[in-house]
Amino acid sequence: MIISRSAASLAAIAAVVMALHAGAQPAQAAPHLLLPSLPTLQSTVVIDIDRLPKWQRVRDWIVDSAAANGDPALGRWASWATSLRSLPVAARLDAINRRVNTEFRYAPDLDAWGVRNHWGTPSEIVAKGATDCKGFAIMKFWLSRLAGLDDSKLAFLVGILPHTHQMHAVLLADVDGTPAVLDILHDDVVDIAGFGDFRPLLAADLHALHLFVQRLAGKDTPPITELPRCDSGRPKDR
Repeated sequence: MIISRSAASLAAIAAVVMALHAGAQPAQAAPHLLLPSLPTLQSTVVIDIDRLPKWQRVRDWIVDSAAANGDPALGRWASWATSLRSLPVAARLDAINRRVNTEFRYAPDLDAWGVRNHWGTPSEIVAKGATDCKGFAIMKFWLSRLAGLDDSKLAFLVGILPHTHQMHAVLLADVDGTPAVLDILHDDVVDIAGFGDFRPLLAADLHALHLFVQRLAGKDTPPITELPRCDSGRPKDR
């Protein structure tokens, strides 16, 4: 399903970004290792995770080592991801991307959760069996950590697909020094060089938020976008 945007929703989108950007003080965090490789990146503003509570909630779940305890369904996912550690990084990520893309049904937030703006934890996503592109990326983030990837090699990335003008979320990961994308729209892990039409807006890791800004008339200006929603589904789910 593709959701069209109205002028009113674009105004709300702008308000979200401006609220995040206005008065932001750079967080005390090193620049994310993957970010300089993004093709359209010009500069970033680093801010604290608590400026985006929906990601903070997911982040807190991910770093809680006991989060999957007591849930057999999550335990099976965790055991499977851990079993991948002996494989090369590329093979681990490829397995994660393909399995998550196969196992879950794409559904917009309103259909899956009854609200427009939900960022699900892996436990919620597994229980529901369906999610939007944010949920696919979040699930892959969690599994990649369990598969042995370092936190500095992972980022939850939100942006716009220019050919559709829709919001989209993916997992950005380092594959032996080359940034790559795990995407609901692709079964294969895609090298960032082949993802050049993606306009990044926000990267979230476990330590900070990275807002991407564009230079306009000599000033850093935040892009107009809606951070919480994700409207790009797989062709087979539309």
